Amino acid sequence: MAGQAISGLAGLLRQLRAEAQLTQQELAKAAGVSPRSVSDLERGINCTARNDTAVRLAGALGLAEPVRSLFVAAALGRIQAAQVMAARRRQAQGGSLASAGGVHGFPAALTSFVGRAGPMSEVTALLDRGRLVTVIGPGGAGKTRLAGQVANQVAGRFADGAWLAELAPVRDPALVPAVVAAALGVREQPGVPAAGVLARVLARRQLLLVLDNCEHVAGAAAELCAGLLAACDDVRVLATSREPLRVAGEARYRLGPLTLPDPHDMAHAAGSEAVALFTDRAGRADPRFTLDGQAGPAVARLVRRLDGMPLAIELAAARMEALGVTQLLDRIDDRFALLTEGDRLAADRQRSLAATVEWSYQLLEERERRVFRAISVFPAGFTLEAAEAVAGPDAGPVVLRLVDCSLLVAPRAGPDGRSRYVMLETLRAYGAGLLAGAGEADGAAAALAGYALRVARQAATGLQSGDGELAAARWLDAEDATMRQVLGWAAEHDPATALRLADALGWWWSLRGRLAGEYSLLCQAAGRAEAGSGWWCAAQLWLGWAAQFRSDPAAALGHFTAVRDAVAGRPPSRALTGALVGRAAVLRLMGRTAEAAGDAPAARCRWPGRSGTRPGRCWPWPISASTPIMPATTTRRSGWPGRPGRSRPGSPVGSPGCAAMC
Repeated sequence: MAGQAISGLAGLLRQLRAEAQLTQQELAKAAGVSPRSVSDLERGINCTARNDTAVRLAGALGLAEPVRSLFVAAALGRIQAAQVMAARRRQAQGGSLASAGGVHGFPAALTSFVGRAGPMSEVTALLDRGRLVTVIGPGGAGKTRLAGQVANQVAGRFADGAWLAELAPVRDPALVPAVVAAALGVREQPGVPAAGVLARVLARRQLLLVLDNCEHVAGAAAELCAGLLAACDDVRVLATSREPLRVAGEARYRLGPLTLPDPHDMAHAAGSEAVALFTDRAGRADPRFTLDGQAGPAVARLVRRLDGMPLAIELAAARMEALGVTQLLDRIDDRFALLTEGDRLAADRQRSLAATVEWSYQLLEERERRVFRAISVFPAGFTLEAAEAVAGPDAGPVVLRLVDCSLLVAPRAGPDGRSRYVMLETLRAYGAGLLAGAGEADGAAAALAGYALRVARQAATGLQSGDGELAAARWLDAEDATMRQVLGWAAEHDPATALRLADALGWWWSLRGRLAGEYSLLCQAAGRAEAGSGWWCAAQLWLGWAAQFRSDPAAALGHFTAVRDAVAGRPPSRALTGALVGRAAVLRLMGRTAEAAGDAPAARCRWPGRSGTRPGRCWPWPISASTPIMPATTTRRSGWPGRPGRSRPGSPVGSPGCAAMC
């Protein structure tokens, strides 16, 4: 209750007045203000005071520097009341730079520190080599806890120890030097800026200064660091922030998620840091919990869904007694409503998952927020070009900025060699909610569909060229999640795009042995097209070959025959050729060779001809982009790594799977 009592100016004033043993009337008289003014402030009717009133009250309460200046700042609403009381406690205990060695200002750790052995040693090594190290990462990554552990480990190397200055409560960047001075017990001097006083005092000290949560006052923190490092040879700074300070000589350490279990080796899931943290915290919330063979796989899946982020894992573990791990996993799609009951004594932004993400989002400019919302539509990694296609041509610089702000994971090369950015699932879910709330979801999804269709068509062209097959296939491998999401969305909202995209992806599905698995999707797409139209014919031809891969020759024959009948009487076309070739192949497999012999010559007679093509080609030729003809006479192709010149086991001769897969 005491923490709540001084959570605002009202509680702070009551506390200080009680310590001074003054009544409201006595304080009002000493300060030269009306008793009503004091009463209104203490009852919370007025949440802030005028500057002259705050100065008078500070004098009447007998506050000494730096508590006096901090009280005035709190009365004006610029910092939190808790900072005033923290500085007053240090002042009463004689806490200042006069006390050498050890750690100062760091809260006692009430839970065990799990994992992070690698980051601990790496950050420590950076401090050995440089004088300013910034630990960068998204909200909830554990930056503050890591900095505290590093400070405890290295404090003995500094004659004056390690000191923590917490900047999260600071609302006015101009107050950063004063807050840091108060944290170190440095008294302000009349007529001298707080930064100057700090530089004079610390010039004679050897210490590690930890500046925690700098992102919202990054400019002021950077200016202070630059000044202190220039004036104080034996001071080193360890900062935590969601973005770099960008100071000369700064070493940046990007803190990622905890190590995650291998999805293909759940038996050893307990060895990952994320599972170890969940197990420790869940055991505290529910002493009956044990990580056994039944719970282990569910916990592994849960921590992967939570991106291995420590705060999210701890919030989930706190729900163990009420829900159990299975229900937690079932409900994790609604993570922002689920993960809300954090530590009561933690800062507001750390009491729920939504508050943590909101803190980062609110620090963005409006243009950056718009791009963040738009790119949350990507289900997996995306290139810079993809971001510009969805969020606008000016999105490129913003994407780079979002990496700096730890809202995107720095790009990594995919299977096709292209660098792709990744948004953590938690951030993506938050962005998707904002996108829907802003009425922008349909526009972003349509833009993504347009991008996916362009990629699929370009890749389909590459799959038809001897020297471009491998690169095109790997490109679509990397875009698989995006293609799946767009197909699902387009099937419901834009059937024409769904049909075109499925047609363009047919080459890749056949190459990767996935055409049979897309039979239902192709049926759905064909069902929404006008019977006899070019796109309907394309879908029916792909359905014919998909049915053949499913060992359903009767269905395959039906699809090919439907196309033949639909285009009968029209001029020769690739659709007719494809239908006749398909029928001939299926009829031969069904043992109806006489009928097959009748279709094959007709197919050759109706081949429309094109420079550089021939009916004996192993792969289908499109009506528009990729409508399959699939001649039954095949030419085995070589050049694919691993199994050159071999067909997929079980593939009918003449099928799209006749070339070996990569």
